[in-house]
Amino acid sequence: MLAAWAFRPLEINSRAEEVASPLQCPAPAYGSSFSRAMEISSNAERRLFISGTASIAPGGKTLWVGDVRKQVELTMDVVEAMLRSRGFTFADLTHATAYFRHRTDAGIFAEWLAVNRLTKMPVISAQCDVCRDDLLFELEAEATLLQCVTFAGSSRRW
Repeated sequence: MLAAWAFRPLEINSRAEEVASPLQCPAPAYGSSFSRAMEISSNAERRLFISGTASIAPGGKTLWVGDVRKQVELTMDVVEAMLRSRGFTFADLTHATAYFRHRTDAGIFAEWLAVNRLTKMPVISAQCDVCRDDLLFELEAEATLLQCVTFAGSSRRW
């Protein structure tokens, strides 16, 4: 499956910009060519697209090799830091995909969600290859915030 977004601003305040991870270096710094996240904003809404995020140290090295629980915890800390850096929270997620190298590890993520009171997070889980052989968990997500807009000639806002 493939999905893509194209962006052409139709409003003066519309923009698309790369978003850095507060807890990681840019992926090109260690030879990968992707953005950690992108934000598209307009007068009506802001969308944050977080690319596959995993247990990667600021220098690009995999952390917690062999420990899926610690990889889940660090990955979710990184995702939360990216969300917060742009004024979003986990409650603003519209969907997410959790990738597990081993199907049996999905329960560890479910435990993390329960402990953090996020069992209603809109996430699907998939067992598949993760971007590196030593990574056991990866999460990608999208968050949306509606902007408050006043319509011309009206007192209605949404």
